[in-house]
Amino acid sequence: MASRSSSTSSTGTVRSSSSGKGIHLLENNSDYAEWIPYAVLLGCQFYDFIVLSIFLPETKGVVLENHLPPKNKRIFGKRA
Repeated sequence: MASRSSSTSSTGTVRSSSSGKGIHLLENNSDYAEWIPYAVLLGCQFYDFIVLSIFLPETKGVVLENHLPPKNKRIFGKRA
C-alpha cells in the first residue's frame, strides 16, 4: 500500500498518514450548529455596544476646549 502525504480535499480534511487516522483540521463537522459563529459575533457586537455606550462620552453639540498654545509660544509655524 502506498503511503499518502498530507493533502487537503474539498471538504477541508487534512490527513497526515496512510491509515487515515491523522489530524483532522478544518473538517466540516456537523456536530456544531451553523448559527454558532454568528451568535458569537453578535454577542461581541452587543458587548462592544454596551461598553462604548457607557464609557465613550457624547460630544455632539459640545464645544471643544482649545489646548493649543498662543501664536507667540508655538514652536512650529513661526515665520522668519
